[in-house]
Amino acid sequence: MSSQDGNQPYDPYTPTANAELVPANAEPVPAKEGNFIPGGRPVSVIDGIDWVSSAWNLFKRQPKRWVLIVLKALLILIAVDLLQRFVLVRLNSNVQGVLQIILFILFQVITILLPAGVVYYCDRLQREGLFSFIDLFAAFGRRAGPFIKICLLLLCLTLVQIIFILLILFFVLGAGNVFSFSSLSLAPMHMGGMILLFYFGVFVALISEAILVMAMWFAPALAMMHDLSALEAMKMSFYACRKNILPGIVFFVVMIGMAFICIITFGLGLLIAVPMFFICYYTTYRSVFFDENSGRY
Repeated sequence: MSSQDGNQPYDPYTPTANAELVPANAEPVPAKEGNFIPGGRPVSVIDGIDWVSSAWNLFKRQPKRWVLIVLKALLILIAVDLLQRFVLVRLNSNVQGVLQIILFILFQVITILLPAGVVYYCDRLQREGLFSFIDLFAAFGRRAGPFIKICLLLLCLTLVQIIFILLILFFVLGAGNVFSFSSLSLAPMHMGGMILLFYFGVFVALISEAILVMAMWFAPALAMMHDLSALEAMKMSFYACRKNILPGIVFFVVMIGMAFICIITFGLGLLIAVPMFFICYYTTYRSVFFDENSGRY
């Protein structure tokens, strides 16, 4: 199989061994064809809404399974929280610090590997109607190298962001000290400079965070499905997102609306919103990196 073949998932599992057939009364699953477009393609603004509607079409084929996945993930999070509350607090402070760092790194790794598994899972469901719960963890045991490198790059870039924010706070606090000991005539100048420095720091932090999200959004999917290196996947993800800023804004506005619905339903909507968000990761990838005949479901 070619490394750029987007029509086949990476190293599929044997259907008879691990997959489960979609029930006979389920909605037919059409075969999805299309050519992979390196670097992605620009799509229309309305596609920002289509990504969500396409995710809904995938969700409603197996809603019970998706809800079950969310409940299992919730149980895992509760178990980790209990581990931190009742086990780690009883350990030596040095050991506790090391374990906290390990858990933090593990969480970062999962945030990279799990989206790749979701893409693999959705791709099998969409193309074949065959899938297994273990498909969600396909990236954990296959081509782990690029995902570890993506995680390391993410940690390094996050560290740079934190250092930058701390430097801005340091200079703002320093300007505040100068203001407190300055003469009354210079007070407006110092105050104005401090405010400008603060807003400049906020602006640069937001821009850097947006760039980081753009570089990371498609990277796991590209590394998983197209055998790309970590740096190639991140660069391709950034360029693809740069071509689709307006549809991306529309998409996130819709997702914020879904989050508001979750609030007014006292969190029950999360059972639908969380899997929808992960499925949207797949629908955005298919829409941007494949031709028009394969972008909708």
